[in-house]
Amino acid sequence: MAEKLEIVFLTGPNRGRRFEVSSACLRIGRSSSNDVQISDEELSRNHCMVEHSSDGVLTITDLASANGTFVNGVNIEGETKQIKAGDEISIGASVFTIATASSSSSSPSPSSPATNSIDLGFGGAKPSDEASSGGVISDNVQKSSPAIRIVLLGVIAFLVIAIALVLEFGDKLISVGSSKRKSVTVVKEAPKESLKKIISFQYEKIDADSKRIFRYFASLDHSGVLSVEFDDLPGENRHMSRRKELTDAARSELEKIFAESDWAKLESHYSGADVKSENALKSRRIKLVGREGVKEVIVENRLEPDGFPRIRERLEAWVNNELGVQSIQRSRAELESSSEHCEELGDAKWEERDVEMANLSEAIRFFKLAKNDLITLGSNTKDVQRIQSKIEKAEGELKRRYDDVRGEAERARQIGDWDRAKEEFSKIREMIPARDDDRHREAIANLEDIENRIQSLNKKGKRK
Repeated sequence: MAEKLEIVFLTGPNRGRRFEVSSACLRIGRSSSNDVQISDEELSRNHCMVEHSSDGVLTITDLASANGTFVNGVNIEGETKQIKAGDEISIGASVFTIATASSSSSSPSPSSPATNSIDLGFGGAKPSDEASSGGVISDNVQKSSPAIRIVLLGVIAFLVIAIALVLEFGDKLISVGSSKRKSVTVVKEAPKESLKKIISFQYEKIDADSKRIFRYFASLDHSGVLSVEFDDLPGENRHMSRRKELTDAARSELEKIFAESDWAKLESHYSGADVKSENALKSRRIKLVGREGVKEVIVENRLEPDGFPRIRERLEAWVNNELGVQSIQRSRAELESSSEHCEELGDAKWEERDVEMANLSEAIRFFKLAKNDLITLGSNTKDVQRIQSKIEKAEGELKRRYDDVRGEAERARQIGDWDRAKEEFSKIREMIPARDDDRHREAIANLEDIENRIQSLNKKGKRK
């Protein structure tokens, strides 16, 4: 029999559903007029279309959607792309893949299990509108005889009772005859978090009245780019934007912010005084898109609900740290004073670079803070270049010292002088205290390895 292609939803509102790609096109989007309708605010009304071309090639076309169509992680941006079995397509909170399914006669062969689901009379899925249009649901509901239905109900009832007995008495049953068989440990799977894997988010903070507009907007897009925009008009009369690609470690920290129970408890909308009557707007909005769904929380012109301020402030601090804009919301006078103070601290640490091993790293950190303050202010290039030259000088000196110490550590390790190697790698850990620095992490790993070697030698009695 000829092979047919299906789209199979892995995540999102249609998770687990399969749609056959017939000779006609298969339109997908938020509107009910589509062949595959998905209730997801991240999708456009008409988002994308899957179809066979005239020469039989399967393609997907992005219908100028707002948030894009991603084929194997790449946004096709309004274009048409050829796809094949095994490819994964992401749209909004949904991910579906292309799969093959062997076509057969109108009824399944008795010798092979039918892939179509059977209506057991529980009021389950009914044939939807998609089945009558270009997209045919591959697991269409079939009629079954009363006898088959009774047998299946009996089997299901038996399985439910068996599972309940195992959960209740499993440990005791396993312990019987344990002398003859290996023990089996039953590990219960942890419950899934509703938004365990974050795809994208938007965070917006607005304070506006008839005299001033303050807006802070941060976002993570589907391609993993983190960005922030800041406007304070006419106030400080400043506009700033920054963006960078997010690392896996940073994404892990982001997911921890929303893993707390406070986020799950929040409602979608909290409204206070009417904007027109107050002639002012104080708005806080977070929209999070994950593998399992979408959640948005909006607070307007009222006190923030319990739990929301902590999540919002942690998110804002995380964004600012990642993009190096910790000083983004301070006044011009505060930024000028901060930059001057940080530069003075950096100069002091540089002068005392031989007093403590960490002073060079501290000098670099203060110089970078001073530079960020100037950039946020939009200061002239000469001031920024002056501090940048101090950063480069301190980094050059730190590299020279690091190379010398690491060379000594490697020589000690090669000749088996583990105490000396441990001492030198400890110096690197002190010299570069920042835990996110690769040199610090490498020193920690080397110290752990050396400690294990020393313990092993002590046990064997080969080390005096």
